[in-house]
Amino acid sequence: MSTPNGLKPGSPPERIVYALTELLKGPWEEPPEILVAVLAKYPNHNTSGFKSALRVARKSGLVNKTTLSLSEECRSSMPMVPGPQSNADAMNRILAILKESKAPKNALDVLDILADGDYHSLMSLAKATNYLNHSTPGFKALIRKMKTYKILEEMPGSDNGGSIRLLNMVFPFGRPSNRSGASASLAIDVDEGFNFFTGHAQQATDSNNNESTST
Repeated sequence: MSTPNGLKPGSPPERIVYALTELLKGPWEEPPEILVAVLAKYPNHNTSGFKSALRVARKSGLVNKTTLSLSEECRSSMPMVPGPQSNADAMNRILAILKESKAPKNALDVLDILADGDYHSLMSLAKATNYLNHSTPGFKALIRKMKTYKILEEMPGSDNGGSIRLLNMVFPFGRPSNRSGASASLAIDVDEGFNFFTGHAQQATDSNNNESTST
């Protein structure tokens, strides 16, 4: 693949561009900073190295100046790959991205449960992932971490310490719990490989992409 705007192959700004390219395969219109940073091989988005590389990428016209997203010029120069072919495909892409970004295994387990599209109480999720309860410090830290991925929403006024589900945008073919006769299982293959930094996916469009604000 050609190097965008003459950036040195493997340089920090180029890594940011290809991290953003990879994240376009997921559901995010503007991806979480933490995922961009980790996919670009930084410990987190608060490091001076990441911030410096992002400034260079923006100065080069590859990343928008006001949002964490590729410029139209940059997108048009990138090779295209097909968008997700099913909800299971979309979920596998998200899981692959999170695995590449070193997400905790328990986070992947929670996503597997939430793949049915329904709300689940934090209490039930804690027990399903081998925590004593939803107040356990380890589980609370896990949920805080998952909220940085910007794919969760909370049910207002729910019991058992709160309930969460995945945002509509995670299901480009319709939320399973809202589809007549749909199976709750998305046949997710957590170990399915996905080629990184090879191009970006076309954005899926349907009424389910009109999201509420993520948590």
